[in-house]
Amino acid sequence: MVAHIQHTSPALFAVKTKVGTFLCSIRYVQSFLRNHMRWSIRKATRAAQKIPLDAEAKCRASFLRQALSIRNHQIYPELRVNIDQTQVVLQDTGNRTYDTIGSTQVQVVGKEEKRAFTVLLGVSASGEVLPFQAVWKG
Repeated sequence: MVAHIQHTSPALFAVKTKVGTFLCSIRYVQSFLRNHMRWSIRKATRAAQKIPLDAEAKCRASFLRQALSIRNHQIYPELRVNIDQTQVVLQDTGNRTYDTIGSTQVQVVGKEEKRAFTVLLGVSASGEVLPFQAVWKG
């Protein structure tokens, strides 16, 4: 807000009043945004991922396919690996912004742009923990 005022109306900061010169304090900005713009700090919203109705059946089918493959092809425990991945955020873009009071859907520009990398973790069925793998581009 200060940068915008300095760019468009720099003379405002030089005007003398009874209480001194114009100040753009945090309290002033919050009051201006709430009272004149009708904005408040809002958390970004997005739809949650849904679990399929037949999730239990899908898990059972997957388990049975794996058990059949392990038995039919005599796959050793050292060769059966379970991996997972997690994101490591280097620069958090945040999930809060100003929007109209009472808004139910709040969009944040840049929310999908992340400065992050992925770490893969793995362990074999024999209990051996595999070294981490970092994926920086993909």
